[in-house]
Amino acid sequence: MKRRSFLWGLILVLFLLAGIGGGIYYGYQQQNYIASDIAQVKAPTATITAETTGKLDWKVHSGDVVQADEVIGSLSPIPSLTAPSPLLSTSGASDLSGKSPAREIKSPISGTILESLPPAKRITAGGMPLAIVADLSDLHIVAYVDESNIAGVKKGQQVDIHLDAEPGITFKGKVDRIGDRAGNPESGRATTGGTKEVQRVPVYIEADFQDHEVVYGMNAAVKIHKS
Repeated sequence: MKRRSFLWGLILVLFLLAGIGGGIYYGYQQQNYIASDIAQVKAPTATITAETTGKLDWKVHSGDVVQADEVIGSLSPIPSLTAPSPLLSTSGASDLSGKSPAREIKSPISGTILESLPPAKRITAGGMPLAIVADLSDLHIVAYVDESNIAGVKKGQQVDIHLDAEPGITFKGKVDRIGDRAGNPESGRATTGGTKEVQRVPVYIEADFQDHEVVYGMNAAVKIHKS
């Protein structure tokens, strides 16, 4: 009986110590870091869209590397549907038959084609997305910080970065800038049924990924040092 009481007492003490230790650890984290587990590896991107309806001649595929202003396709206007476009430049002049010339589609930035989405029938409608180009030489982290904590985030603060794909490794970074617009990346809504949701502010973080294979879109978690 005494032995059983001793064991229960020991278990209770261990639970109490664990609770105290957890409280101390939580307090330390709150005092020294601003944390977010809503973060991803990002890069500067540009979406290329068809500005008019026409017949598409497409030259690139996902994974291709392109240069800024490189011609990656052309769009031949369909008679009676042709409309001027500020993003598709005219190549050449009308021929003697009176046909409208094809318009060149150029990549607005240097980078890698992440997605290439030309329509299968090669006839595209105005506004249809054709490709997403990303400058993968500038991989960084975008972390979303609760609005109640954003006042404690400043440019230049040190950041610990953990990638879901690289468990056990802590990458170093620093805050580059704070976004100008708050939102909720998980729901995309400001309110639900009249109840306010917590809004989050994007924080852009320069990251040193060393020689690790890091891919655009990987999930991450960050801890921003308060001092």
